[in-house]
Amino acid sequence: MISSIVLGMTALFQMDMFEGGAIDAAPLHPGADLFLPLLEDWAAMEDYEPIDGLNLAEGFARFGSEAALSAIERRLKQVLGSNDIDLLDSDTAAHVGHALTTLRERQHLLPLPFLERVVARCSYNGASGAVSMIAAHGTQTALDVLLEIHTGATASLKGAVMDSLETLAGRLGVRIRLTGKGRPEAATI
Repeated sequence: MISSIVLGMTALFQMDMFEGGAIDAAPLHPGADLFLPLLEDWAAMEDYEPIDGLNLAEGFARFGSEAALSAIERRLKQVLGSNDIDLLDSDTAAHVGHALTTLRERQHLLPLPFLERVVARCSYNGASGAVSMIAAHGTQTALDVLLEIHTGATASLKGAVMDSLETLAGRLGVRIRLTGKGRPEAATI
C-alpha cells in the first residue's frame, strides 16, 4: 500500500500499449500533504523487517521529508548489519541501491568505509549505488577508494566503477590510465 501511495503521488503513467507503458517521474501530487502525516507515523514504527523499513523510509524521502534521510541511513545500517539478509540477491540489493540513490540525490552522503562495505556485500544493484555515492564525495580519497574497488570488482561492476572514476578524475584534474595489466591508476594532468 505504501509503495502504491508513493508511486501514485510521485510518478505519471504513460500508457503506450494495451495495459502497459512507462512510468515517469512527476512533480509531487498536490494531495500528497494529506498522506504525509500517515507516512511519518508509519516510518516511526520499529516493527518492520529491515528491508521493509528501508523501503518505507525511501518512499517517505520521495515525499521530500528531511527526517526520512536519517531514517534511510539508519535502516541501511540495519540491513548491512543483518546476517539473515541475502545482499547478493539482485532484488534485495536493488532496494539498497535505490536507497543510496535517493540519499545521493539529496546530497546526504554516507561515510566511505560504510560504502565500501556495501560494495563488498551487495550484488551489482546495491554495489553500483554505493560506487556512485563514493564518487559523489568528490575527493582524492574517494578516487583512491574507487581505484581499489576496481581491482576486486566483478566484470559487471568494473564498468560502473570506470564511469565514476572518469567523472571524478575530471573534476579533480587527474587523468586515469590503464596499466599493462588493465588496472586503472591516477596520474596528474
